[in-house]
Amino acid sequence: MAKSINLPALAEIRFYFIMRGVFHKNFANLPTEEIIKAIEENLLTKYPNRWLILYKLAMFYEEVGRYADSIILLGRCVELEPEELRSIFKLAFVYYRLTQAETNQDVAQAINRTFSIDDRRVKLDPNHAKSELKIMGLTSEEAGKNAIKYFRNALSLDPDDQGRAEIQSILNTLHDRFPTIPID
Repeated sequence: MAKSINLPALAEIRFYFIMRGVFHKNFANLPTEEIIKAIEENLLTKYPNRWLILYKLAMFYEEVGRYADSIILLGRCVELEPEELRSIFKLAFVYYRLTQAETNQDVAQAINRTFSIDDRRVKLDPNHAKSELKIMGLTSEEAGKNAIKYFRNALSLDPDDQGRAEIQSILNTLHDRFPTIPID
């Protein structure tokens, strides 16, 4: 008789490897929702203030289209590690992505093409972006202000030249979208 697989435990193991930068082929097809469930029920309850767990869970939330949840966790990451550039940039970027996708379908499709990691990532469309903004109780302009705030914060942490150029380019795009919000 074959032994059944405990999917939440398997998801926790996969997450363990992902956190350490190792990805084993046996875990490649595990559904992201199972990973999320395992992290929420096991790791998050054991380590509610561990930056790496919160950050990785936020990435999985983004992957499945739970942008509001991703923003909440990334905000906690910034509170826990205010000098950690990755979480500050990612928080700004999720806000930015929502404000851009909310604009129209063409922009949403361009974002999906540019920033898709793999086929499992939920594609962002204007309606989904509006829905996520509504969950957070934000307008697109308020999310834009938040994106600008966190991108400025990221710039203050002295990213490398490529990161600085990318942030500046995004800030210019945000200024074009929201000209009344100062970017400097």
